Amino acid sequence: MAEATEAAVREFIEGFVRPKVRVDGGDVRFAAMEGDTVTLTAYADCATCPAASPCLEAWIAKELAARFGRRLQVKINREPPYFVR
Repeated sequence: MAEATEAAVREFIEGFVRPKVRVDGGDVRFAAMEGDTVTLTAYADCATCPAASPCLEAWIAKELAARFGRRLQVKINREPPYFVR
C-alpha cells in the first residue's frame, strides 16, 4: 500500500478519480488535505447534483481506502456554474 501523503492523494484524485467523474459530465478537483480529511471541489454537473455529496464522498472514500489501506474522510465543496448561482 502506498503512503497517503498529500502529493500521493492529489495524484490519485487527478489521475484516477477525476477522469471517471468527468465521463458523467461532472468534475472534481483536489483542494486540500488536513490530517485524515481530503477536501475536494465539485464543478460542472457534480456541483448542482443533490446526490453528489453522499454518493461521490462514499465512492471516493472507498477508492482511497483501497489505494492507501486506511480510511480517509472526504469532504466535497460545490462550485456551481455562474448561471446557477
